[in-house]
Amino acid sequence: MPVEVTTPDRESARALLEESMPHFRAEIAETDESAMVVRLRPTPPAPAGWVFEFLALVERWLDARNLQLANVHHGTRTYVITASPPESDGGPEPAGA
Repeated sequence: MPVEVTTPDRESARALLEESMPHFRAEIAETDESAMVVRLRPTPPAPAGWVFEFLALVERWLDARNLQLANVHHGTRTYVITASPPESDGGPEPAGA
């Protein structure tokens, strides 16, 4: 069963497709809503930890494309993966008022 990532545009879909090729079989598809979807399947024989590679792939893609989140679909479930917060300067977080 593939994992599908909804992308905001064709350029972002192509970037995800290219990044995923070493570890996943991937294809781009358009949905009825004109959104772009990248379908990913682990390459056989996939190691048991392919999900971790998938999560790392999506995080790298979000950061590289300066995107805030990705909608991921697997079977009947939908997940939202958010981008990592911007790095702080290392100082303490300000206290709330």
